[in-house]
Amino acid sequence: ETWRLRNSRWVSAVSLAGPISNLILGLILAVILRLSPVTSGGVWPGLAFLALLQITAALLNLIPLPPFDGYGAIEPYLNREVRLRMAETRGALVWIVFLVLWYVPFINDLFWKSVFLIANGLGIPLNLAGLGLQLFQFWRR
Repeated sequence: ETWRLRNSRWVSAVSLAGPISNLILGLILAVILRLSPVTSGGVWPGLAFLALLQITAALLNLIPLPPFDGYGAIEPYLNREVRLRMAETRGALVWIVFLVLWYVPFINDLFWKSVFLIANGLGIPLNLAGLGLQLFQFWRR
């Protein structure tokens, strides 16, 4: 039983490594943006957009459903029956999550407000990130 508990902690830590690395990179980019003479030209819009993408990826991956990392963090602590039921729907859940994020306004708003709240708290200039998004979408020009 001790081995199982240690193994569970290891599996949870490994699952959280991705979202934590996204948050760390977002934080590093936010610090760079805060300490640099940022303008609307050069690499700055791209860095701001990348920082926002990192926060978005971290929150998305923390969703506690398979195949997201949030589920991998809690899976070892779930009982066998729940894990088996989740395994049956694993392939469909990613599509369901994206459809819900796209078509359910309340969930969409909650997700994006969370992303923007964290990004704003880190000092990521959202107007610059928006410009970075526009520049990234070169095919729309």
